Amino acid sequence: MTRFPLHSSSLTLLCLMLAGCLGSITRGPGEWHETTLTEPPTPEITDYLPAATPLGHEEVVSDEYFIQWMLFGGETESGPLPALHARHYRGNHPGPRPLVILVPVWGDGMYAFPSSSLQRHIVRRAGGEIDVLEIAGGAPLIRWDQLGQAPDPESFIEQLAETVERYRSSALTIRGMLDWAERHPELDGSRVAIVGFSVGALAAANVLGTDERFRTGALIMGPAELGTVFANCGGRSGAVREQVLDRLDWSLEEYETRVGEVLAPADPAHGDFRFDPQRLLIMDAMLDRCIPRNSRRALWETTGRPKRISFIASHRQAFLSQSVLGLHFGNRRIYRFLREHLLE
Repeated sequence: MTRFPLHSSSLTLLCLMLAGCLGSITRGPGEWHETTLTEPPTPEITDYLPAATPLGHEEVVSDEYFIQWMLFGGETESGPLPALHARHYRGNHPGPRPLVILVPVWGDGMYAFPSSSLQRHIVRRAGGEIDVLEIAGGAPLIRWDQLGQAPDPESFIEQLAETVERYRSSALTIRGMLDWAERHPELDGSRVAIVGFSVGALAAANVLGTDERFRTGALIMGPAELGTVFANCGGRSGAVREQVLDRLDWSLEEYETRVGEVLAPADPAHGDFRFDPQRLLIMDAMLDRCIPRNSRRALWETTGRPKRISFIASHRQAFLSQSVLGLHFGNRRIYRFLREHLLE
């Protein structure tokens, strides 16, 4: 495996700005050892009733695409599923067309740059042959304020457990998008892909690992070993960690262990998931302090060592590969992978 040495600050800056055009390492599926393919389980979809509602009127985006807002949700025996707003970019190529579902960075809110950048890349290049469903609105999955204000260990654990349920129930809403695609006269329900970004990749992994109907998918800067991620990540996660450690008088090791145990059902490395590495693409960042090396490795291992592209960049800087600074290298590689599995 070839690595790119960083001998000077100027070379480091160049690698980070290009974010993968010069600074990336690609590994093929099962490249380092033989991987036994695991068959994903047949999903049990009788436990919920999906719903999809068009909102407003369809508008013209380009000569090849129209756009319409959609509202997805549904019902289960325990109550309603989380409602998700999405933009449907409908191509004008004669159907049935494949569909790509995009899950944005989705934790305490939705951050659209990575998913919107890929959406624009697909719409500009697919010639109306691929539809895109970009999730663009929904309730937070991680409620940092409530976690940070938990007065005792029991309350903190309860808030974490609710986080797991939000991820699992949101995965059902996303699976309902595939049900909608299977019923749509212009879409091919057997050619549906899902792409998730950062914590949105965690939601995408919860979908891919439980529903074999998805043809392919990509997890971009996604996490595994969630206890380790919570123990290392900065920003809101780091602020909450300091509050909890101080208030509950926990050590960092105890915090990591307890968080990991509670979040295990939603963790790709520990939950009841199965993945086909031949149908999956992973992108990660080698200088990622939020998702450290063992977490990135765990995601790759637990998914069967699929094709993997590693950027010599931090977590946020790696997303520059989806911008003009990175010559859209990330978008081009994701799009190429999707075309190979959906059109060729």
